[in-house]
Parts: sequence; C-alpha cells; structure tokens
Amino acid sequence: MGTNKKTEMRPMALGIQGNVLVNEKGQAFDAFNLLIGAVVALTILVIILSAISYFDNKKLEVSQQKLSEGFRGAVKQPNGAPLGVNSILLAAGARISSLSVSREMGIAEECIGFEVNAPGLAKKSDSLVEVNERVLTDMTITCLTNKASGFPFPGGCEIGCTVTFGK
Repeated sequence: MGTNKKTEMRPMALGIQGNVLVNEKGQAFDAFNLLIGAVVALTILVIILSAISYFDNKKLEVSQQKLSEGFRGAVKQPNGAPLGVNSILLAAGARISSLSVSREMGIAEECIGFEVNAPGLAKKSDSLVEVNERVLTDMTITCLTNKASGFPFPGGCEIGCTVTFGK
C-alpha cells in the first residue's frame, strides 16, 4: 500500500531582512510596490493633464462662439453704436482676416476694418490681424451704414464695420 502524505498548507510568512520587506523565500516586495505606485501616479498625471487641455479647448470654443455672435449682432444694428464683446481668448498663431469676418457677418470683405490696441496682437495689413501670443482681450465692433457721415469704407459697401481689439 501506498503512503498518504498530507501536505501541510501554511500561510506565507513575511519577514524583514535589513530594510527590505521579504516573504519566506526571500523575495523583495519594495521594487514591485514602487513600480505600482509609479504607474498609478503617471495615470493620475495623464488624467489631470487631459482635463486641463480639455477645459482650455472649451475656453477657446466659447471665445470663438462669442466672436461669431458679436459679429452677427453688430451687423444687425449698423447705427454707429459700439457693440462690446468682453474677455475673448485668442490662441497664439491664430489669424483673423476680413474674409473670415465677412463670412460671419454677411457683408463684403472690403467693408471690414481692423484696429489693434491690445498687446500680443499685430495688424499685418488692413485685412489681417495675427495673434502673436495667447491673449485675453476685449473686442468692440462698430457698424455704420453708407449714409452715415464719415463712412470710411468704399462706395460699394452698404454697411461697414470696424473691429477693434483692446480698449
């Protein structure tokens, strides 16, 4: 007859050798725990950076929407009264052209002028403003009809608008 040997199950014992936590076979846990901690920390950092980027992009989207609404609102009231749009966030490298503004407003490109009084913005030509650095600025749009005295736009414009960045 064979012998039945009972195997004894015993819990794994932990001990300390020097400053390192080890199991009964002498294997160290510290390096593995450090690796797990680094992976968790890196994951949290990626989540935080993604959230910051997401909300930053949302700020730019909201500013773009405010710009569009301001342009459309100003052309509906061409009475010479300035329409202010506050706290517009513009990204570095962005360009604002009279062509793109004319499409928003529904008037001819030559009927739009720009004035720049804000740091970080540069008027490259009569029809182009370039954003040199990320900037938060105010914008004022003043629209006139061609019947107004001092109308500064060509004779073919029924409505002309001046877009001013800064105060």
